Amino acid sequence: MTAEQDHLDLASARVEVERARLEVSKQEIVSPLQGEESKIDLGMAEEKLRVQQATVDLHQKSDASKIASITRQLEKAKADIDITNERLAHMEIRAPANGVVIYLNNFSQGWINAKPFKVGDNVWPAALSPNFRISRLFI
Repeated sequence: MTAEQDHLDLASARVEVERARLEVSKQEIVSPLQGEESKIDLGMAEEKLRVQQATVDLHQKSDASKIASITRQLEKAKADIDITNERLAHMEIRAPANGVVIYLNNFSQGWINAKPFKVGDNVWPAALSPNFRISRLFI
């Protein structure tokens, strides 16, 4: 919407410049005072056009920086997803051989409330056995 408004404002400023130029071209026909007023109006219209062009440039650069910022956020989010997927892949526990599964007690809530580990419990290094280094237990 800002770009469209800038485009409209820029076109209006150009029309004002052309209108002022036409008034200046009438200088030979009208009084010298009106001719000087027309020259002043032309100068003001040209200055307004330059200001409007600067505003359009500012809005375009602002939009470009916003896009770049959002693009960086998107790339960071994708990198975070990749890291999370990699970590999830490392969370899978596979037994090296067939055997019996023994569930140890989870002492994270204290000795009195110790219960066997279950699906979804957080585990810490060496919580299940000295060789385990995982973040979650999936069964």
